[in-house]
This record gives sequence, C-alpha cells and structure tokens, in this order.
Amino acid sequence: MSSLNEVRDMLLISHSLNIITDEELLLLMLENSGKRSRKSSFPYDDYEPFSLDDMDEDECKSDFRFEKDHIPWLAELLELPEKLSFSGSIKVENVEGLCLVLKQMTNPCQKNDLIQCFGRPITELRMITNKVIDYLYRAHKHRITKWNEEILSSDYLQQYSAAISSKGGVLENCFGFVDCPVRQNNRKIFNEEKPVYSLKYQNVVLPNGMIAHTYGPIDGKRHDSTLLGDSNLLPDLEQFASTPNGHTMCIYGNPSYPIRIHLKAPYKQCKDSELTPEKEAYNKSMSEVKSPTEWLFPDVFNSFKFLDYQNNHKISLDYVSKMHVVCCLVQNALTCFYGNETAKFFNLEPPAIEDYFS
Repeated sequence: MSSLNEVRDMLLISHSLNIITDEELLLLMLENSGKRSRKSSFPYDDYEPFSLDDMDEDECKSDFRFEKDHIPWLAELLELPEKLSFSGSIKVENVEGLCLVLKQMTNPCQKNDLIQCFGRPITELRMITNKVIDYLYRAHKHRITKWNEEILSSDYLQQYSAAISSKGGVLENCFGFVDCPVRQNNRKIFNEEKPVYSLKYQNVVLPNGMIAHTYGPIDGKRHDSTLLGDSNLLPDLEQFASTPNGHTMCIYGNPSYPIRIHLKAPYKQCKDSELTPEKEAYNKSMSEVKSPTEWLFPDVFNSFKFLDYQNNHKISLDYVSKMHVVCCLVQNALTCFYGNETAKFFNLEPPAIEDYFS
C-alpha cells in the first residue's frame, strides 16, 4: 500500500502534468489528509510572507543563483504575469513564484525550509511550483528544443566556427558540439510503469557557453543514435545550418554518432589497420576544442541539484524532462547574465539576456 507521502507526490506530479486541475488537487489533498498529516504539518502562519527586498545579496545568490536586482528583470523577460492566481483564492506575485521555483531547483529542500522562506502551506507551494514550471515550459521550450534563430542565425554560426578554429579545431565549418551524457539515476523514475536506472540526455553546446538544443532524458540504455532520431535535430540542421552564401555548417559529436553532412565525429580505428597520423591529428584537435563545451552539462546539475536529488519517491520521466528543459533555460539565463568558463575559453560573449528572451 502506498504511503501518504507517496500518494501526495503522485497527486502533485499528476497536477504538474495537467492530468488533474487545481480544484481536483486541493480536493484530493484534503481527502488524503489524516492524523499523520496533521501531526507533521508546519505552522506556516508563524512566518512572514516572502519578501525579496528583505534578503541580502549573498542569501539571494545562494538560494536562487541570481543577483537580487536580476530576478525581477528575469521574471519580466520570462513574461510571467505580475499576479498569478490558482483556484480563485491562491494568489502570488511573479517574483515570488519565480523565486520559489529557483529555490527548489537550486537546492531541493525540506518542507519546513520552504514554509519558513515563503510563509505558505506546503500544498500551496507545490501547486505554485507546478504552475510556474508548466508556464515556463510551455512559453519558452521552443528556445531550446527547436532551432533558435536568436543564437543560431547564419552570421552567428560563422562566428562560432571561427572561434573554434582559432583554438585549433581543424574542422573549419564546425559551429558547436553534440553529446549524450548519461547520469546514473538516484530516484525512482518510471517510464510507463517501468523503472529507469540511468538517464541519457542530448545537448548541443555552442562556444559562447549557451545550450542551443536539448532533448531527453530517455532510458540510459538506449543508443545515442536513438536520441538523435527522436530529437529531430538532423532535419533542423539540414534546413538551417548553412552560411548566407550556401556553405554547409556542422556540429561535432562522439564516435557513436552516424556521419552526415551536418554531423561529424572522430575517425574510428579499424581492427586491421591503425589510424593515419593525419586522422589522429584530426581527432586530437577536435577533442581539445570539444572538451571545454563538456564543462557546461555538469554545470546544469551543479547549479540545479533537483535533477540529481536523491530521494525514495516515485516520479515520472515526463516530469523530469519538463524540469530538465526549464533548468537548461535558466542555465542559459545565468550564462547571459554572468558568462561561464566555456565562453571565456573561446573568447566569446554570450547573448544579452533581453535578446535571448526576445
């Protein structure tokens, strides 16, 4: 039999995936509240309502990853409505809603920590979190799951390839790098009732430190080429990855990827013959310029520990996918504001935050 906490978690996940409405969530949460929940409830009305103005700069960076003055600006750029309302009686300002999501993404915390910070009952906090994440996903997922002209125009592709070449990359038309890292799963994640023990993501990273495209996760047992096909990345490359004068541009991946006009990979050593010195030099030069872009993916997990958070509660693969997209979007916002080591290595400036979210 499922525990009360597991039932609550499944209700909240169902709400986040739009399976049940606000009203249904509140009703079901009330139906599943008993003596145990009353004994473990926290006195939220003992705490002051949330106020960003009352927080100091260090606390703000620690809890939300952004400087205090940048958070209202980010809420505006994300086009979060100034007032969010749920089930008629629950109202929250956009800055508070964004801060709630950032705090939980940054450092998944205990219920009492959230209640102390925001002065609301946990059911409200979870509902607000789900609604804000759902809004950000629906409103902005195209920036990172589709071809984004704001950072992938023909002129930018040439700038990226020039930066890669300047660092020793011999593939002169390469503008970015694709990879499929695997993360061991510390949570009970289920895909259509089947447990998933590792997760695989596909990311395209640019030399200016931005994540240009992301897809996943899928079961870590699946082949990289499966992600490539499911993500529809190749058709986008075929349609858009060229210079104004018609020269083909490409991305560079690992040996498991198929070789295409717009997708290159290292030379593989055959059983009966060694690689030529020229091919070895090619592999070495491209590996050296690809490595700095691989710093970015761990940055996402280090900044947003929700994705690696260990607990014993079941969660759906669809929910992890939605959270991953939102985390990557917020990571790009961090890069726009503050840069990162990848951009510094290639001597490129990330886009202005208002241009990325235009």
